[in-house]
Amino acid sequence: MSESTKKFSGATLYKTPFSRAYWAQAASEFKSLKMLLFAALMIALRVALKPVGIPIAADLRINAGFFVNAFGAAAFGPVVAIPAAAISDLLGCILFPQGVYYPPFMLTEIAGSVIFALFFYRAEITPLRVILARFCVNFFVNILLQTPLMRGYYAFIGSSALYPLFDTVRIAKNIVLFPVEAVLLMLFLRAVVPPVQKLGYIHSVVNGLSLSKAHIILLAALFLYLVLHELTHGAVPFQRWGHDGLCHLRLQPQILQRFLHSPGAAGAQYGNERLGRLGNRFIFGRRIGNHH
Repeated sequence: MSESTKKFSGATLYKTPFSRAYWAQAASEFKSLKMLLFAALMIALRVALKPVGIPIAADLRINAGFFVNAFGAAAFGPVVAIPAAAISDLLGCILFPQGVYYPPFMLTEIAGSVIFALFFYRAEITPLRVILARFCVNFFVNILLQTPLMRGYYAFIGSSALYPLFDTVRIAKNIVLFPVEAVLLMLFLRAVVPPVQKLGYIHSVVNGLSLSKAHIILLAALFLYLVLHELTHGAVPFQRWGHDGLCHLRLQPQILQRFLHSPGAAGAQYGNERLGRLGNRFIFGRRIGNHH
């Protein structure tokens, strides 16, 4: 038995994904009909939950599909997670279209699923793993990776002038939701992993998924890092596009304020139908402000 592995109820657990055995195990999931059927079920649930949001505050929701994404990745691992995420993305856009289909967005679906798998697949799922996994998805995927994709998307649909506004709100949303999503994901995994583990569909174990003072401090520190990063190195903070951006959008400051609270209504009221549609998609849709 290697120092990087341990046995639990006959299943091999890995301390890190940085081993040949880990990836061989993950690739072998393709040979299991049971696991492939489970992956198909996770894809169906993920697609069905794409339009479902958990309200946190006014115009602020958590996409319910990310719980299924994390749980499925923990069950079938990073190798199966890649095609599962791609299929989920394609089916979601067919069944619940949210504007123009932009294929590069599939990269964020895949990246989010793989990150969850690297942290949760055949591992002891601890609060530290959950916090770091959620941080990596919000920061590296939803902010860093998606920023150039969003810029390309707005150029693709001919609405480059709207990019600074939507991207600023999108980034703020990811920062604000990070600690909330991390805590909710802990509660979700603590509830669903043990019973499904008994059925043999998941081989990870949950280990004390409750927050200690150290975990709360870590959450606060990572949240503060996200805030400081966007204030100092952010892609499109408000002060960077300021007055020029407002003039380019042909919006007065008071109109912008109304737009941030109710973007769809504001866009429609001032005669810009495209702005109105994009506003509603930002709040309720998957394509504008993609979130995993």
